[in-house]
Amino acid sequence: RDNTIPLIRSLEVFSAGDPEDRRYLALLSKSYGQYAFAFYEEDMLRLKNVDEVEYAIAKRRADLFYERGMNYGKRALDTRKLIGPLPEMEKALSKQSEKEVPVLFWSAFSWGNWLNLHRDDPLAIVEVPQVTAIVKRVVELDPSYQYGAALAFMGALNSVRPAMLGGNPEEARTYFDRAIEIGPNYLMNKVMMAQFFAVQVQDKELFVRLLRDVLAASPSALPEQRLANEIAQRRAKLLLERVKECF
Repeated sequence: RDNTIPLIRSLEVFSAGDPEDRRYLALLSKSYGQYAFAFYEEDMLRLKNVDEVEYAIAKRRADLFYERGMNYGKRALDTRKLIGPLPEMEKALSKQSEKEVPVLFWSAFSWGNWLNLHRDDPLAIVEVPQVTAIVKRVVELDPSYQYGAALAFMGALNSVRPAMLGGNPEEARTYFDRAIEIGPNYLMNKVMMAQFFAVQVQDKELFVRLLRDVLAASPSALPEQRLANEIAQRRAKLLLERVKECF
């Protein structure tokens, strides 16, 4: 964790030398978003209703990192004219090929998670359809990318959005089931299904089963994602400790 920030700063130095290079912009969006998701959101979960001062600090840090990731991602998207009114954005997205998937996904990841922290802000909520359009295009182009993470992201979006903004619990479950089918050993998909879908529909049995499955799994079942799986197991443990608060 402590070694990650200097690496991100180094990426920013390289990006400053070529500010229109989408590779660096996408990597920065991914790096800031992943760091906030893996560490600051974990801190928030651990500290909520335990230490409100430290919780607020963790939330501000997550907010800052997601915002930085979002801004880098938007710059990357803008190089392909993918920022603008939704109809124009959808038209531009339809022209994107599979090679654009990493830029699309990680830009939407930071942007979507920043919006989740601001879902009580009407000015932020109006951007949800744009993020949804990007993630839908990723699913169309490569549903297996990052072990089905875009499908899980769509599941989370459909779980937390109100119906008037396109939320649909039935679709959410379908997306999560597909994500787990594609990446059965990528444990974060099950954690997200528990945290977002099971809580939203108040299915305690599903919540507990998914998280116990995660804790019983071997992180090394997917060697290249061992760290991600260990992070998923830490979050699963924290969520199980909060089961009474969720149901």
